[in-house]
Amino acid sequence: MALKIPTVSELQLEDFLTSVGGTGLQNCKVRLFTNNYTPVDGTVLGDLTEAIFAGYVAQTIANWTTATTVSAKAQTQATVSFLNSSGSPKDVYGYYLTNAGGSVLLGAERFSAPPISIADGNNLVVTVTFTVNSEA
Repeated sequence: MALKIPTVSELQLEDFLTSVGGTGLQNCKVRLFTNNYTPVDGTVLGDLTEAIFAGYVAQTIANWTTATTVSAKAQTQATVSFLNSSGSPKDVYGYYLTNAGGSVLLGAERFSAPPISIADGNNLVVTVTFTVNSEA
């Protein structure tokens, strides 16, 4: 049997995990991947090819929004931006989260209409959404 998180506790748990009230996901890194890959339950870091174009830097999440209830699920978000200064457009397929050191994969998401092309001199803004959903 799985651990059951009562609905009343979901917001507090999410705030704790995202460091509004704890230390969980604070300072994790958001990274872009450039290979045509769809993350699955068994995805590992080696499945994802991190972007390496000029201007790209893995972004640290310093602040998550305070958790709110959206469609009966606790949800929080963080927004990061990635610059392309390579001189040419660069395609990316999604993003993934790691610990600060980049050695632990925390999650990955393929963009809804990949690839997304980042024009030279432009930024790609990514909103990471973390949702806690209690099983019924």
